Amino acid sequence: MLIAAAGCGSLGGSGAADADAPGLRLDRSAPYGEVAMPPAADAEKSGPAETPIAEPAAPVTPAKPAPEAPPAQTPSTEPVATADPGPAVSTGGASYRLRPGDTIVIHLRTVQLEQFEMIVDENGDVKLPFIGAVRAAGLTGSELEDQIQRDYISKKIYRYLTVHVLVPTRGYFVTGEVRMPGRMPLVGSVSILQAIATAGGYTDFADPGSVQLIRGGKTTKINAKDIARNRQKDVEIESGDVIKVDRTWY
Repeated sequence: MLIAAAGCGSLGGSGAADADAPGLRLDRSAPYGEVAMPPAADAEKSGPAETPIAEPAAPVTPAKPAPEAPPAQTPSTEPVATADPGPAVSTGGASYRLRPGDTIVIHLRTVQLEQFEMIVDENGDVKLPFIGAVRAAGLTGSELEDQIQRDYISKKIYRYLTVHVLVPTRGYFVTGEVRMPGRMPLVGSVSILQAIATAGGYTDFADPGSVQLIRGGKTTKINAKDIARNRQKDVEIESGDVIKVDRTWY
């Protein structure tokens, strides 16, 4: 009886004696003496755990090879057609060619500097000391320099010399019914119509059919309307010319 009581006290009492043994748990709601199965035992009763079946991997599509870069093109050497820029316009300057009546200044540097101011005569020549007439008409300033130097050296006047030709500023005047009347520099070849255009063109009161060209005290009547229809009739301007556009009366 003492043993049975001790056993009951050990099962129903509190304290260290009530602690579950390692691996065991007591079911307090069960009748005394029944011991709950350990978790491991429960797992064994429920059978082996099911292993999830791996889904088949999606097929891998092979990557497409990158397209090859096109071969570098060699620049074509064939001429390319371009739009016609129209007739070239002379810009004058160093390309201006002398003509009779032009005034020039010639510098000759030998032992000393000599300067000659002269006019290209009606024959197109200039006359210099010791060598006489030198052809100037049709030459640019630099070409005339070379010609004078060759003449002095070939005629054994000088062994060494420097020649410099100055062409003074040349110009013409446009007056009357133009938008910007005044003196214009004469550079290269300039015609009547080009001179009027350089002066800003006609005003609203201009009469293109009545244009005066004054040259050396002589006046020539010009019909610019007729010239505009037939460019072959256009007149080239000379240094000192005066172009006057008359006013219309209606």
